[in-house]
Amino acid sequence: MARLNIDLGTAGNPNTGDSLRVAMAKINDNFSEVYSSITGTAGYLTSGTTNGNVVIQPNGTGVIELDQLQITDDSITSLATNASIDITGNGTGGVNIEALSFNGTSISSSDSTAINLNENVIVDGNITVTGSITGNVTVTSIDADSTTVSNLEVDNLKASAVVTEAEGLNSSDNDTSFPTTAAVKDYVDNTATGDLTISGSTISAPSNADLSLNAGGTGSVDIEAIQIKGTEISSADSTQITIKENLLVTGNIETASDLTVGGDATATTFIGALRGATVFQAKATEDITKGEAVYISGLSGNTPEVALARANSASTMPAFGIAESDIANTATGNIVTFGSSTGHNVADFGETSITFALGDTVYISSSEAGKLTNVAPTGESNLIQNIGKIERATPTTNMTIKVGGAGRTNATPALNNGNIFIGNGSNQSSTVPLATQLTNYVALSVVGDDSTGTSFNIGESIKIAGAGSVTTAMSGDTLTITGSSSGSTGDITFTGSTMISPSNADITLDPAGTGGIVAQGPVTFNAGYIEKINALTSSSTITVDCSLASIHTVTLGTSTEFNISNLPTGGSVTLIITQDGSGNRTATFGTDGSSAVKFPSNSSTLSTGSGDIDVVTIVNDGTNFLGNIAKDYRSS
Repeated sequence: MARLNIDLGTAGNPNTGDSLRVAMAKINDNFSEVYSSITGTAGYLTSGTTNGNVVIQPNGTGVIELDQLQITDDSITSLATNASIDITGNGTGGVNIEALSFNGTSISSSDSTAINLNENVIVDGNITVTGSITGNVTVTSIDADSTTVSNLEVDNLKASAVVTEAEGLNSSDNDTSFPTTAAVKDYVDNTATGDLTISGSTISAPSNADLSLNAGGTGSVDIEAIQIKGTEISSADSTQITIKENLLVTGNIETASDLTVGGDATATTFIGALRGATVFQAKATEDITKGEAVYISGLSGNTPEVALARANSASTMPAFGIAESDIANTATGNIVTFGSSTGHNVADFGETSITFALGDTVYISSSEAGKLTNVAPTGESNLIQNIGKIERATPTTNMTIKVGGAGRTNATPALNNGNIFIGNGSNQSSTVPLATQLTNYVALSVVGDDSTGTSFNIGESIKIAGAGSVTTAMSGDTLTITGSSSGSTGDITFTGSTMISPSNADITLDPAGTGGIVAQGPVTFNAGYIEKINALTSSSTITVDCSLASIHTVTLGTSTEFNISNLPTGGSVTLIITQDGSGNRTATFGTDGSSAVKFPSNSSTLSTGSGDIDVVTIVNDGTNFLGNIAKDYRSS
């Protein structure tokens, strides 16, 4: 707003100027304009003159006070006791004084020129210089433990700090002194190297002389990370020592811990324990997959050649191991001939449709070259080789095979049905049909009642002819000998169809082996039927052998498990069970096949009274053992 002037009129009270109200309004407007410039929301004190200065000037000896600051002439003083004067820029801004820019703890030149300190500077702390220092610098000490001091030129050193050539390095034991280059050269030439020659990076001893590096006291000789101390070689950084070339040892090698060899280790004699698989290097004559079995097919120089083994031919057997990794045709690789071979995928080495389990014996396949199987090949045309066992079966992509049967096939190969092994004219085993071979040998000799014998060869016929009242007849493979209507055999007398024993003697029919006595028709007992009774001894477990008797008795002194043994299909057995004086003995009934005997309503409970008698009958119908209990037999 422009300044408002009050019109005073042309003379005293002519009523030609501004009225009192208008004049006071102008005064208010002018004062509001000035007041807003000083205390307005912008906080600015502004000159009303374009490009004009704002001058605050005290009168006489007065001073200017701004809040807690006092300005006197060219001095600014804090009015607060012991208070600092802070000048801070806003945000990332700094404070500029002339051409110096202050921003945080950094001082820089606003015009990018050097900052000159024209007087001495005393710094109580450390000075860090990232650039260069020009001119004279006086310091008590230079600490370069964490900082590199470069391009340091020294024009003068105190005489006491310098060792000259004339003095010699051996004359001074002061670790604060500097030797001259002449002193160092003289020491190296005449003292330090002795009779050694140093040329570039090469140190040479005189002709035929040893070069000895001896550490003092308990020290060691360090060559890079190799540390030599006495007769010991160790790693200064505790990592393994790697020897990248062939190592020839004319003496013995003794290891206190593991010895790892990246390449081949050749030794005339090895003494000690071997841990890990035994392998040999071979050249493949066809593509070989890891885990496949190979045989030695030839020789390439000093390296054996290998191809896929197969048990159907002696020319591809025996297998000498399995491939440790994939080997391309004509390439070389390792063959595990003994020990554990790991990381195998059954899809690579297994015969089609074969599932391996832990502990399976592994054979060379006769149907697929190089493959392994857990089923021994059959048939005389196939060889049998047990190459090892499955040591780890899961997962199938990471199986372990314990190789232990490399280099030979089984002593007894497969044999065709009806054939036998027999020595041939070369004293070697061969196979022939049994029937053919037996024709060449006397197989049967018949001795008559005159003690003279007749020999028969295989294929020859034997004729049996009757004499007197004895007749013979053949029907297929059955020979029937018919005697006279009366006669005797031993002390048994035959009268017609009647067989009679001597007076009061039993007639025993005892079939051999598992044979039985078969009656083709009804059996009639005119004088009663008697069964054998077998007494059992009380025990917690009793095996009832039905081949000994059909009736068994026992008095229970404890609760008992009965196991029925040798009860044929259609047979039955009877158990007569008596409770002892205590009673309350229980019983269970099973078979030698570990199946339970079935009872009506699934109940096999015995009588429990002292001296109670139960009769248990068990029948084998060919599928089940069926039992029944008749309880508590007593006098009426």
